[in-house]
Amino acid sequence: MQKVFVAQHHAEAHLVSALLHARGIAAEVRGEALFTACWKCDTAQPDSVS
Repeated sequence: MQKVFVAQHHAEAHLVSALLHARGIAAEVRGEALFTACWKCDTAQPDSVS
């Protein structure tokens, strides 16, 4: 399988995958755990503010 799209969010990845499947094109979403990890990193707050 060839990579043709890199999504910014897991919802976007699944939307594009569904659109491809609707056209009869095989598609798969990989690396969903990475989306969650990045989201947690971006929203992390420090324990204390100096």
